[in-house]
Amino acid sequence: MLDKLNIVQQRFNEISDLIIQPNIISDQKRYIKLNKEYKEFGLIIEKKKLYEELLSDSENTLPTHHNKILIGKVKEYNFKTIEPKITQLIVEAKNQKNDSLVKKMKDIIPEFISQNSDFTKFDT
Repeated sequence: MLDKLNIVQQRFNEISDLIIQPNIISDQKRYIKLNKEYKEFGLIIEKKKLYEELLSDSENTLPTHHNKILIGKVKEYNFKTIEPKITQLIVEAKNQKNDSLVKKMKDIIPEFISQNSDFTKFDT
């Protein structure tokens, strides 16, 4: 998986270099095509970085018999504590109260970061 993502990273870097060259900027068709590709690959590269962070976070993983397979350490919740919060999430979702829903989700999972969305205002 990372091998394929590294190839995408290479292409992204190539495009980054190309779109600032004067001869590319003057060729509008090529510039628009490369710019579109740059934006698409940019989203993939952003997710690749997040994926790499998750893979390398040894504090939150346990080893297995295979060096590339890890088991995530999961936070345990008391059902009596979490059940009312989940019920409230369902109510907010049914009522389509998105801001309130996201706030409550972040209350349950404070580590979650809303990247590139209107809900980044709730990130701490």
